[in-house]
Amino acid sequence: MQTKKTSIVSSLFDTIKTTQNFVLVQFEKTSHQTLESLRKGLKKKDAKFQVVKNTLFEKAMHQLSQKEAQLREVKAHLPLKERSAVLMFKGDWVEALKSYFNTTKEIETFKFKFGLLDQVLYDARGLARLATLPGKDQLVAKMLGSMKNPTTRAVMAMKSPMQKLVYVLNAKSQS
Repeated sequence: MQTKKTSIVSSLFDTIKTTQNFVLVQFEKTSHQTLESLRKGLKKKDAKFQVVKNTLFEKAMHQLSQKEAQLREVKAHLPLKERSAVLMFKGDWVEALKSYFNTTKEIETFKFKFGLLDQVLYDARGLARLATLPGKDQLVAKMLGSMKNPTTRAVMAMKSPMQKLVYVLNAKSQS
């Protein structure tokens, strides 16, 4: 039994060390179907949802915090209570976090605890705010739209007097 727990701790240690971006979430009574559909949706976004025992996660974090300075801040959130699961992000964590948040916002059994994203520690409120921000693609589209809009307005303003002159000349020639 002890070797199994040790292997779980070392697996968590290795996974968190390699991904560097993770969020710890709390969940209550949840059906197996809900967890599996959540896992499938997150897998498409290059993220992993893994249920963990609090004590084993704490041991992995203790080992990591001895080697990684930025993880020492995580100790403030320990010891953990309630059931926990780890969201680990391999690629773009923004889209995966949004996907998780949108999937679980109707299900009241899921809540954020804390997370370490891009070497910044976020509490539950900070993670919820991050999950509701527009994505990179949306921000680029808005920026391009706002840059294009003044140009279009200027062209229309310059073109409008010409059109009016053409209408007046056309009306004058017909009368």
